[in-house]
Amino acid sequence: MSFVAPFTNVFRYTAPRIAIPRGVGKLSASGKLGCAGSFSTGSRCWSEKVAIEGGETERLADEVEGESVICWQDGEDVEDFLTRCAPSKLHGRSRLAIKNPWDIERSEGNVDAALTALETPLQEAISDWNAIVADDALNKSAKFIRKTEHRDRLKELILTTAAQNEVVSGKWIIYAGSNTVDFQWSRVATGTYDGLLGTKAEVSGNNGMGMHVIFVYTPDFRDLKDAKRVLNGLKKSFQWKPRSLAYKPLIYSLLKITVENPYHLRPAIITSRELEERELEHETELEE
Repeated sequence: MSFVAPFTNVFRYTAPRIAIPRGVGKLSASGKLGCAGSFSTGSRCWSEKVAIEGGETERLADEVEGESVICWQDGEDVEDFLTRCAPSKLHGRSRLAIKNPWDIERSEGNVDAALTALETPLQEAISDWNAIVADDALNKSAKFIRKTEHRDRLKELILTTAAQNEVVSGKWIIYAGSNTVDFQWSRVATGTYDGLLGTKAEVSGNNGMGMHVIFVYTPDFRDLKDAKRVLNGLKKSFQWKPRSLAYKPLIYSLLKITVENPYHLRPAIITSRELEERELEHETELEE
């Protein structure tokens, strides 16, 4: 089956270059497009805490070595992909993945160099935090200020080091129950296939508690304008305003910065609500 992109997206995503659709995986040895057409990948584990309607709900999304990733294939129609593998039928370590076929090939950057550069500063950061906590000369208010400054400096160091080594991708994180995940994933997968969302998207299998996690990737965590574009695309795809979503850079996942991490950092650099509030403040300033 030949790949045919919607006409409205062809010009946008091909000019001034010729776009070549690329899959995120390869067919199995049998050459069939069934769920057997999958491969294993090495990845990591994290836990997310996302702000939801004034409160915070902790969700667990596990990625472990050797999990099965079932991929959209070159030339496969998105409807065929959605039909052959539904996320509600997946369990545990299985995932589905689709890549924007109109996007250029991208590298994850020099991951090893970034992690090596951060190794010593992160160990020092743990010691510095413990020193603040143990400092009896500081009252509660002073400790709060010192801790906040410590977090801000460490966050800036991590993101700067990541950027210097071109480890700059990020992702929006969406949680879905097993009763709604097929609909939500179909919207995300179709939007990614049409070139209207990010660079790629993934969805996890059931974590054993009836929950799935959808990841929508963007190429650069520094480009909040593009992150907002993808967020707006998600709203249009879902036809409703999703609860506050978390945006997490790849470097945070590599460092396993989860809800409970030794660096006391928030596991996301921004939420959709914060991004919208920032945009609203900017518009207000322009009007004044």
